[in-house]
Amino acid sequence: MARRNFRAETAAPGAPLVLDGQRSATRARRWCERGPRDLCYLVGSTYVRLRCKRRDCPRCWSVRSRELARCLVLDARESAPGHCLTLTTVTPWEDLHPATYRDGSLQVFRRLRRRFGPVEYFGAIEFTTGRARRSGGRRRLHGHYLVKGLGDADVLLVEQLVRETWARVTGAWVVEAAALVSPGAALGYLGLHHRKPSQAPPALWRGMTERSSRGYWHRPIAELRAIARAELAVEAHAHRTGLPVELAALELAAAPKPRLMRVRRGRSELLEPLGELAPPLTDGDRELGVVTRHLPWRMGRGGSVPE
Repeated sequence: MARRNFRAETAAPGAPLVLDGQRSATRARRWCERGPRDLCYLVGSTYVRLRCKRRDCPRCWSVRSRELARCLVLDARESAPGHCLTLTTVTPWEDLHPATYRDGSLQVFRRLRRRFGPVEYFGAIEFTTGRARRSGGRRRLHGHYLVKGLGDADVLLVEQLVRETWARVTGAWVVEAAALVSPGAALGYLGLHHRKPSQAPPALWRGMTERSSRGYWHRPIAELRAIARAELAVEAHAHRTGLPVELAALELAAAPKPRLMRVRRGRSELLEPLGELAPPLTDGDRELGVVTRHLPWRMGRGGSVPE
């Protein structure tokens, strides 16, 4: 996936490329256990649980990671990154001021642009587990970046420039730069392997987990996310039903729209429907003077939920 001073003759025969604890995303439950218990989507005759969309929820984090990986693949089809970069920190996240990391990454890419010209990046923030022998039980953040615009630059020179700048601003000296041999595999590695639920941000952390430069995406990220959600939904439906992807897409397009229902859960997890919730008025409804009865909405843990 990435090549940096790699020698095939030094590898043990049959040795795995990744350690057991680093193989892939941690398997999560098939549903979110933190979503509202009194609300469900009614899709045809099936009730579907709502997700909480919290970053410390293994299920929601894995869903968002797959969506991000698909966005990276969609973007790479038009403009693939040529290098990857890892920036670490030595200060536990509770004691690390957010401005220190932001200023360090700003100085790093500013120096790369002065040397190599226009450089664009996408970065994903990851946290250590805090279970290492020398960690003292404290978690630390680090960033993995996909970089465009370096061309045929010497990887060792790039790493030297990044290390000098990063150490001067943050005090951390462990950085790594590598040229991407297989961009497709690298995108999956960043989008899934480096976003394991066990290394998701702590619940109390309020920073950004994804950061990108203004010119990294070839089209607005909101459009890429919409395309990614649609493709993943079609693939999931095809996997459940055994249909070809083309037929699954047609079946999903003809399916009725989900309806938000209020339900009551019994001790045996049986659902008792209590009625459909009318959605809030849209801007188009207000312009047309449409008046419908709808419940007041409040902000909950996972976004807007009806009171």
